[in-house]
Amino acid sequence: MAEQFKKTYISVHEFVDSWEKEVYELTNLDYFIFLLINNLAGEIETTYLSKLSDTNLLQLHTEETGTLSFNMGDSLQMFFEEYCFDSCGLNCPLRLQDSLSEEEQNERQMVFADAPLPKTVCRTKAKCLYSEISTFVVKDTLLDFYHFEKGFILDENDPNFVKFSDFIVKNILATIQKQGRDLLQNPGENASLQFDNLIKTDDSGWDGSFNLEAGEDSEMSDGDEWKLASSGSADAIENFKNTYPEAFNESSLLLLLNRFSEFLTEFLEMKRIENLAVEEVEEFFTVIVIHELLVVEQNLIGTAAEMFRQLMRFLDYNYDLHLSLSFEAFLKKAFPEIERTFQISRTYGNEHPLVHFLLSKDASEPAILDGFFEVIEISGHLASVKDIHLKSRFDFVELVGLDIVQIKPGDILHMQISARGTSYRLNRLEMVYPAHAKLYLN
Repeated sequence: MAEQFKKTYISVHEFVDSWEKEVYELTNLDYFIFLLINNLAGEIETTYLSKLSDTNLLQLHTEETGTLSFNMGDSLQMFFEEYCFDSCGLNCPLRLQDSLSEEEQNERQMVFADAPLPKTVCRTKAKCLYSEISTFVVKDTLLDFYHFEKGFILDENDPNFVKFSDFIVKNILATIQKQGRDLLQNPGENASLQFDNLIKTDDSGWDGSFNLEAGEDSEMSDGDEWKLASSGSADAIENFKNTYPEAFNESSLLLLLNRFSEFLTEFLEMKRIENLAVEEVEEFFTVIVIHELLVVEQNLIGTAAEMFRQLMRFLDYNYDLHLSLSFEAFLKKAFPEIERTFQISRTYGNEHPLVHFLLSKDASEPAILDGFFEVIEISGHLASVKDIHLKSRFDFVELVGLDIVQIKPGDILHMQISARGTSYRLNRLEMVYPAHAKLYLN
């Protein structure tokens, strides 16, 4: 089926690796999204961006176009799953030409009761779906992509932004019309056979057949000798530092790269960079990066994310890895929570310096409990928490010094607490982690 694309922007290898599913779990909806990503990327590059000047802010190179389209597909899948196939009986993707009855208008309002629907009234399902995809998928994805990937903020009222957004929405609807008729009839139906057929023709090495064992004779093309000779984990990070010194123009970022190298070689004991999986990068970014940057005066969490984006692309290109798309998907889902909890920790640390705690009576509190506590619920100015290791629950915890409005259930608080009769009190906060970090802190 690869011949359906004039150009493959996201290979089946990259898609499967980044989709967090095994091949046998993939569905018709997954297959449709895979087709849409490549179709949309081709249309954006050849029909829209080709008409823009090289200096236009919206201009993208091929790799960025593929990443933007992947993000669009990811957002569209989440939109379909949340609002269309399970929770709505209108079946808009398959009945685009139908008009909406009064009853269907009411059902639509109920489906989006908790979402900011546009105020415009739509009379056909195609116009409704256009409005919803524009609002919940395309505009947000464009704003996030250009902010985090390109480093600037777009104005969604700017005519150029509106035109680009309209182009993307119309192409998504066209793909739904052309290729979604059959696949979206049964979106949850297993599509492993279709993906198996794609994998058989995929030339990106997804099947893992390339495996150079020590001492094994193997033919190598020109240049491969350098890659293999320098594929030690520490060497790979050094190669990146030597190739892109501008990526870490802050000394703190250089230290972060050195810590990542130590994480690979000492903690994971990873000898070859080819063994690196995106889950290990996620662990480092979720748990260690925020610790390293917490004491830095400048907030560099966003800059660190961009540096790791560049590092993933470097490793993909030079060591035949496939990390960029998966890491991008991770950042899209997890980075807002990482950034929120990181900022809570910075604010607390600035307002409650460690030296002040060490000189206070709280430091000598005899009943101090130190651990990682998951926030279970919040009631007024008190919280209920659970030690993620000991499984002990503590109710009526007063989070002194923290803006409790900023804390969410699921957050992990590394803190010391002491008993106050039947309640508890925060003595010292070390770090607030997002819920995603629980997997790595256990």
